Amino acid sequence: MTSTGVSMMKTDKGTPAVAIWLDSLLWGGLLVFLLLLPFHLVVKALVPGVLGTYWKEALLGLLVVVWIARSFLARRPLLTNTPLDWAVLIYLGLLLLRFLVDASWWTGAWGLYVSVMYLPLFWLVAFALRSRPSRLLPLLASLVAVGAIVAAGGLLEFVWNVPLWPSQEMTEAHGFPGVFIYGTNVRRVYFTFDSPTTLANTLALILPLGIVLTLLASRFLAVSYTHLRA
Repeated sequence: MTSTGVSMMKTDKGTPAVAIWLDSLLWGGLLVFLLLLPFHLVVKALVPGVLGTYWKEALLGLLVVVWIARSFLARRPLLTNTPLDWAVLIYLGLLLLRFLVDASWWTGAWGLYVSVMYLPLFWLVAFALRSRPSRLLPLLASLVAVGAIVAAGGLLEFVWNVPLWPSQEMTEAHGFPGVFIYGTNVRRVYFTFDSPTTLANTLALILPLGIVLTLLASRFLAVSYTHLRA
């Protein structure tokens, strides 16, 4: 790990109580957001009204406000201080430039919103882990557990050949909730997501985390076994 990476993971000493409280609030809210996000349609169905529909936007907005407040306390933007900051900012700048050049306004604003909504997670997750590096393993384990639940749901949906959580979007698009590979009777599963592609993308993102967690667990077991034999 580079010196920049090491310095990024160090916890500031002499942190005031309000900053510690904000750090804990940010971490708790971030964990809730990441664990519930794959089940957005379930939350939307169980929680009526605007809250169920826009809970993720509201929660992410609150977390961004907490992060900004924490930045004010630190008297500096709490970025990662790595070249990745510039990558994200350049990407954001390109999105804004395209929005202005296209001049599609309302339609473009919706596309811009969809494109930038989750960008703050880059800094929120980095800051939460920098504040307390010991959070990394619980975060990995939680995300992998969610991935396992989602994968199991998709597998059951395929075996039973029926949607477990019928998607309104799929029903409106096809006239029925089932999705199949074109020209076949092979079902494309989506479980609690709005499309099979979203499910596949989510599992693809979680798979590397599962591999990392498996390697860490294997290393831990190997070290523990060595100590037991000593």
